Amino acid sequence: MIYLKEIRLNELPEETSYLADLPVVKNLVRSGGIEFSKPVSFIAGENGSGKSTLLEAISIALGFNPEGGSRDFLFSTKDSHSELYQLITTIRAAHAKDGFFSKSRKFLQYSKLS
Repeated sequence: MIYLKEIRLNELPEETSYLADLPVVKNLVRSGGIEFSKPVSFIAGENGSGKSTLLEAISIALGFNPEGGSRDFLFSTKDSHSELYQLITTIRAAHAKDGFFSKSRKFLQYSKLS
């Protein structure tokens, strides 16, 4: 089942923002958005291309905690997310009952604990 059908860029980031220079944002500007037509999508690119920034923005726009976790897992230590989530709209195909957002750097922190 596909839960997220599409994301659209509503407005451009400020020219002085680092977001304006990210390849993923430049692609969103060019294309207007991304359509998801399969249950699994791969987002690939070089370091610094904005993959994590995009996934984080989508997750926040869908109601997840910016620091990771479920929708009900609300805490904040230090805001480190971009404002990209404010510039996009998510179009859902279905409503998920639950979900989880995990950041790779959090995984690295957890793996160092064990």
